[in-house]
This record gives sequence, structure tokens and C-alpha cells, in this order.
Amino acid sequence: MNLEPRDSHEDLEHDAFMTGIVRGWNYLTRKRWVVLGGALGILVVAGGIFFVLRTSRLKEERADVLLNRATALLETPQPEAARPLLEKVRDEFAGTRAAEDAHFFLGMSAVAADQVAEARTELTAFLDGHGQEDFMRAAAQGGLAVCLEREKKWDEAAKAWTQAALVDEAGNFNAPTYLLNAALCWEQAGKVDEALPLLERILEKYPKTALKTKVEGLQARLKPGA
Repeated sequence: MNLEPRDSHEDLEHDAFMTGIVRGWNYLTRKRWVVLGGALGILVVAGGIFFVLRTSRLKEERADVLLNRATALLETPQPEAARPLLEKVRDEFAGTRAAEDAHFFLGMSAVAADQVAEARTELTAFLDGHGQEDFMRAAAQGGLAVCLEREKKWDEAAKAWTQAALVDEAGNFNAPTYLLNAALCWEQAGKVDEALPLLERILEKYPKTALKTKVEGLQARLKPGA
């Protein structure tokens, strides 16, 4: 046994260390239920997050299955059979991507059926929730343009068609059609000066378009002195 006296500085450090250990132990002993409660709280929160994520994923998956069934029915001789499924996805799975797309398909179906009010409601709801600049956004904007045409609101329809053409213009293969539709609406509105620049844009940006003959014919008809 080492009976040599220890340095007083070492004793102080040792005593401080042991004091900290004892105090910590005493704290845990007194507060063990608080500590355990906090740990359980963390577990409950983590479990809740997991449950929400899992539930959300299952909701998305279920909505996707129903939407896929509906879109398959849209390609059959009886596309109206898709409507109940689309409405179910829209109403029971709100907040999912599938519900957003259901608004789109219901809106476009309403356009085809000449149901202007319903088409506008569904397509507007789709556009409000769809933040991407893609084919579906352009098509929905075009659907709204059709609604305006049927109401003979030619100025508004022309602007809507132009807006549809400018959605992801580089990848929008329908852009020439949308621009031509816009020009035709401007013609109906009696505003030839608004139509001609759109026709020139088509010929410049899409020189190989299948619509070239129609565009040139309209251009010739609208030009001064034609």
C-alpha cells in the first residue's frame, strides 16, 4: 500500500470529480421519473412521426391505385366510368398528388363535355396546387382557354392560350397549336395587331411544325392589304 501523502492539488481534483459524480447520481435518483418521462416523451413523438409518415405513404399509395384505375377507364369506349373513381380520389385523398391530378382529369373531361363551370372549377383547383411548369399545367391552361372561347371572351381566351404556350416552352410540343389558337382568338376579337406577332413567333421558333401551312395562310389573310 502506498502510504506516501498525495499532492493536495490532486486531492482537490479527485474530490471535485467525486463530488460531481455523487451530485449527478443524487439528481438522477431524485429526478428519475422526470428523466424517464422525458425519454418516453421522445419515444412517443418519434413514434407519432413514424405513424404519420407511414399513414401518409399508405394514403398516397391507395390514391395512386385508384387514379391509375380511373385513367385506364378514360381510354376505354366508356370514359364516363372513370368519374366516380376520380371524384373519390379528389374527395377522400385530398392533399395527395393523385388528388391533384384527379382535378386535372375531371376538368379536362368537363371541357370535352362542354361543362364550362365545372371545367373551370376543377382546372383552377389543379393549377392552384400544381407548382410544376410541365405538360399538365400547359394543358390545364389550354382547357381554361377553351372555356373562355365558349363564352366568346376572345381577348381573355387569346391571353390564356398564349400563357399555355409559354409554359415550359422549350419542351412544350403543343406550343405551336396554342399560339395559333391565340392568334385565331385575337382575330375573333378584331385585334389583328396582336395576332400577327404570334404567327411570326411560330414560324421562327417552330419552322418544322406541321401547322406551318395553316399559320402562313392565316398570316396572309391578316396582313394589311390582304
